[in-house]
Amino acid sequence: MSSLTDIDSKETIDNPEDITEKFYRIAAKYTFNTTKPIPYKETDDGGIISCTEVSADRPPNLFFLFKRQKGKATVLILDKVMYRNLFLESNTLKVLQETLEGYKYLKTLKLEFCGLTGEEIRMIDKMLKQFDCVDEISVNGNPNKDQNFCRLLKHKVKWLSLKLCGITPHGARRICKELRQPDENPLTHLNLASNLLFDEGVVFIAKMLRINRKIISLNLADNKIRKDGLLELLVPLQRFELTHFETVTRRYFKFDYQKRLIEPSQADDRSNRYYGKHKIQRFGSDPNNTQKPQTILKGSLKTKAPARAAELPQHPFIQDTFEDIENVYCLGNNILINLNLSYNNLNDDVAPNIIDMLKYQLNQLDSTDCSKMGLIRLTLTGNNISRDYLLKIKACLQDKPCLSS
Repeated sequence: MSSLTDIDSKETIDNPEDITEKFYRIAAKYTFNTTKPIPYKETDDGGIISCTEVSADRPPNLFFLFKRQKGKATVLILDKVMYRNLFLESNTLKVLQETLEGYKYLKTLKLEFCGLTGEEIRMIDKMLKQFDCVDEISVNGNPNKDQNFCRLLKHKVKWLSLKLCGITPHGARRICKELRQPDENPLTHLNLASNLLFDEGVVFIAKMLRINRKIISLNLADNKIRKDGLLELLVPLQRFELTHFETVTRRYFKFDYQKRLIEPSQADDRSNRYYGKHKIQRFGSDPNNTQKPQTILKGSLKTKAPARAAELPQHPFIQDTFEDIENVYCLGNNILINLNLSYNNLNDDVAPNIIDMLKYQLNQLDSTDCSKMGLIRLTLTGNNISRDYLLKIKACLQDKPCLSS
């Protein structure tokens, strides 16, 4: 994957002087059922490069934002593309994809309030395969009946915003299914504000948080979440008992780990039993020195043993669990640090549960590991929670040491 540090000052591939002309040239090959978008270019410091066909009645809706390379003010890199407030048909997306070919340092793609359908989401999925630097995506304001936003998680996206996308519990289930494989999804920020999750959709999010240790920020504002949904959400944020399936998963990883430790000695035993003088001759060694190849074989296997042991995945059901008589417990998700629950249907009934969760996380706090702080920001604006409880919740959050200290 390319990075800004790889850029040669002589490189002209990200030349902002021709991107609008390139867009118009490619657009001329297609027909449009709706109004053709107007492109607009600017730099990150506010300097306008060029903008054509702009009038008071028709503002631009396609923005190309260029970033000046640090230390090389004359080198401009296409950093962000935004398209909003105009219906985006398939041909427009094709033109945009062709226009962006060659701009290999693109980081942010925002296609907002433009009527994206399930078919366009599939096109974006294919489009992202050629832009492996894109790690921030927003498709706010684009509900579709296919609920296939999970396709956007099949790439190297770290920040995804799906606000006002009409996501139902069915859509939440598909999204969370992808996020239950955190090794394959580097997503750290997820915005699901103003959707239709209800308590049923939060159940899938809670199940995902039991295993995902990548997401640090989650926005669930304005999703009609009630007490039952919140109680489900609090479970993975503190100590919880593993289900039968999770226990089986844990056993599998432990067995695989032990197998990796045993395999080298088994291979060594097999070599002693199975290979003798013929093995030595095959290696081209001195026939009279029967120990040399075996010594080399043993040494190589012993060297591999620590490396194989180190391959044990950092799985929460291995690293953060303990056994208590017949049950297995996980210490909980302490990676999520920002949770927005504003404008839901929560009241004082849930406040004690929130406080108990925060106190538990405080007691489990590891001052030597700032990556495992637990919640340090919890937003509850717009709920029917009394001021007294809000102050108690705020006090619990303030008891945690500042990340900067």
